[in-house]
Amino acid sequence: MNEVLARPDIRTNFRKLSAEIYGGSVERTAKYMRSEVDRWGTVIKSAKIEMQ
Repeated sequence: MNEVLARPDIRTNFRKLSAEIYGGSVERTAKYMRSEVDRWGTVIKSAKIEMQ
Protein backbone atom coordinates (compact mmCIF):
# COMPACT_ATOMS: atom_id res chain seq x y z
CA MET A 1 0.00 0.00 0.00
CA ASN A 2 2.78 2.43 0.87
CA GLU A 3 4.41 1.82 -2.51
CA VAL A 4 1.18 2.69 -4.30
CA LEU A 5 0.62 5.82 -2.20
CA ALA A 6 4.13 6.99 -3.09
CA ARG A 7 3.39 6.97 -6.83
CA PRO A 8 3.16 10.50 -8.29
CA ASP A 9 0.05 9.70 -10.34
CA ILE A 10 -1.78 8.35 -7.31
CA ARG A 11 -0.73 11.33 -5.18
CA THR A 12 -1.97 13.71 -7.87
CA ASN A 13 -5.34 11.98 -8.08
CA PHE A 14 -5.76 12.03 -4.30
CA ARG A 15 -4.92 15.75 -4.19
CA LYS A 16 -7.55 16.45 -6.87
CA LEU A 17 -10.09 14.83 -4.57
CA SER A 18 -8.81 16.83 -1.57
CA ALA A 19 -7.97 13.52 0.06
CA GLU A 20 -5.24 13.14 2.61
CA ILE A 21 -2.44 10.80 1.66
CA TYR A 22 -1.72 8.75 4.71
CA GLY A 23 0.52 5.72 4.68
CA GLY A 24 2.67 3.99 7.23
CA SER A 25 2.41 1.04 9.52
CA VAL A 26 -0.81 -0.67 10.52
CA GLU A 27 -0.29 0.59 14.06
CA ARG A 28 0.11 4.21 12.91
CA THR A 29 -3.00 3.99 10.77
CA ALA A 30 -5.01 2.45 13.62
CA LYS A 31 -3.88 5.24 15.96
CA TYR A 32 -4.91 7.86 13.40
CA MET A 33 -8.32 6.25 12.89
CA ARG A 34 -8.95 6.09 16.65
CA SER A 35 -8.07 9.77 17.02
CA GLU A 36 -10.40 10.73 14.16
CA VAL A 37 -13.30 8.74 15.62
CA ASP A 38 -12.74 10.40 18.99
CA ARG A 39 -12.41 13.88 17.49
CA TRP A 40 -15.49 13.69 15.28
CA GLY A 41 -17.48 11.84 17.92
CA THR A 42 -16.98 14.81 20.22
CA VAL A 43 -18.05 17.25 17.51
CA ILE A 44 -21.16 15.22 16.70
CA LYS A 45 -22.18 14.90 20.35
CA SER A 46 -21.62 18.57 21.17
CA ALA A 47 -23.61 19.65 18.10
CA LYS A 48 -26.35 17.14 19.03
CA ILE A 49 -26.31 15.69 15.53
CA GLU A 50 -28.55 12.68 15.15
CA MET A 51 -28.48 9.98 12.55
CA GLN A 52 -31.23 10.34 9.97
